[in-house]
Amino acid sequence: TGYAYWDSSRSECLANNMLTDVCVRLSRTSDGYIQGGASGTGAGCAPARNWYPFSFSHLAQDVTEVGGIADFSGFRVRVYSADDPLIRARAITDGTMDFGPTTGERVVEGVICLIVGLGILFPTIITLALAVKSSRRKKAYRRDLPSYDYDGTDEEVSF
Repeated sequence: TGYAYWDSSRSECLANNMLTDVCVRLSRTSDGYIQGGASGTGAGCAPARNWYPFSFSHLAQDVTEVGGIADFSGFRVRVYSADDPLIRARAITDGTMDFGPTTGERVVEGVICLIVGLGILFPTIITLALAVKSSRRKKAYRRDLPSYDYDGTDEEVSF
């Protein structure tokens, strides 16, 4: 199983892979073009493959067993400028092509945060208002009670 097997008749390890795609980036210099992109990346077009320029597919059987001819009808060679906007976008986003939230998405996030914040703020304000109101009632009730001065002596007070 896998992409390689041991052929005991040849005493070789054989891999049944076929080159299906070559994609290279060229950077312009004063001397002409050189292979590769900026910032030390490889020469390929896809960061998901670590900028490796070649793609392979697994062949189901040994090509030599079916006459030695492989089907290259799907083979592609692509050449891009390292300054191509698509290639630059892939490099900037590490191949995800996700540039973050749009303005509309940020507005929705802001509205949601505002609603949640107000949902937390209003019960807190109501609780504080009720606590202040209760405290004022208790103070008013205490003011209405008769006050007795205590002079520190244990004399009996008669009414």
